[in-house]
Amino acid sequence: MGRIKSALEIALEKTSDIEVDKDELKKNDEIKEARRIEGRYILNPEEKFDDMKRELLSLSPENVREATKLTLMANLSLVQSEGENERLERVRKVFEEFIKNREANELLSQLIPFLLQYPKHRKDLVEDIKRQAEPLLREKEEELKKKYGEEIHLRFEDDNELMEAAKHHLDELQKRYQMTLDESKKRLESLI
Repeated sequence: MGRIKSALEIALEKTSDIEVDKDELKKNDEIKEARRIEGRYILNPEEKFDDMKRELLSLSPENVREATKLTLMANLSLVQSEGENERLERVRKVFEEFIKNREANELLSQLIPFLLQYPKHRKDLVEDIKRQAEPLLREKEEELKKKYGEEIHLRFEDDNELMEAAKHHLDELQKRYQMTLDESKKRLESLI
């Protein structure tokens, strides 16, 4: 009768010819560490730029550059509130420090104000839609008053048709901004 092998013995046999690329592991670890350091700086207003730079000096410049590219791509997104100026300014600062490409830096300098105007455009669009819908709501109120004999006040949010139209317009605005952002990110990647 044959000997029964343990799971450990079977696993060791199957992995005996696998070689570990220590250089690749070190590279991946450094990129991960650089992204962590950059991310901490970007997200924490109390972090100092010089402290971040000092921490990154111990890592390979090529790995820091790769990490910066990944950090940039992860942090470039449609801004949801008007208070994200500082975060995007920190992204730009990191990028300009570690990616020495004039054309890419110029593109990023144009892209950030574009992203920052999105919440304002979204807010303005909602206000315009509400303003245009006001006469329609007053008409509906009059019709309801005639029908039921009572004063009824309708709000924009109470009308499903108006809300659907607003959602459609907001979705279109978001698609246009997202398309421009996606094209800009592709262009940035090609420049880096």
